[in-house]
Amino acid sequence: MNDACLEIVTQNDTAEGYLGNTSVKAGVFEYNLPPDLIRIRSVRVNGMKLSASTYEQLVDIDPQLTATTGTPHSYWVYGNALNLYPTPSDALGNVDILYVKSPDTLTVDMMERVPDVPLQYHPRIVEYCIAQAAELDDNIAQYQLKMGQFKSSISELRQNGEQPESASYYPSITYLSE
Repeated sequence: MNDACLEIVTQNDTAEGYLGNTSVKAGVFEYNLPPDLIRIRSVRVNGMKLSASTYEQLVDIDPQLTATTGTPHSYWVYGNALNLYPTPSDALGNVDILYVKSPDTLTVDMMERVPDVPLQYHPRIVEYCIAQAAELDDNIAQYQLKMGQFKSSISELRQNGEQPESASYYPSITYLSE
């Protein structure tokens, strides 16, 4: 289940967005990213959207990258840090990071908890688990079929604006004793 949820959020960014924020301090360009971040959707300082860049692109424009001060208009990520460019010259309120988060890890003791991916993806979790069971049983044809269904279904949800499915049912398998 955990692998399916992780695959869903990395493939689709899911419709869920999470907001992390911290105060912008004068003279500080580096801020810690949320520990559950998978992908950044947008970064804003006082409501103004910053453009994403790389360290290399910005240092080509300004060799004194971290010494330049002003109102930030760009950011780059290095390690687990969000870096603002130019370095804020004043305390500017908050830096807001809208991001896709890593799904919570579920354990056997937590089976009553609902996975934290949108509801329309829950049948996809079942398809993924059926595919993994088929692979363990060396049933490669069934594995390929179910993984194909899983991938095409999450792709369709992304293309259709991630609208919930009209039928609310889970795929199933029938076990026949041999």
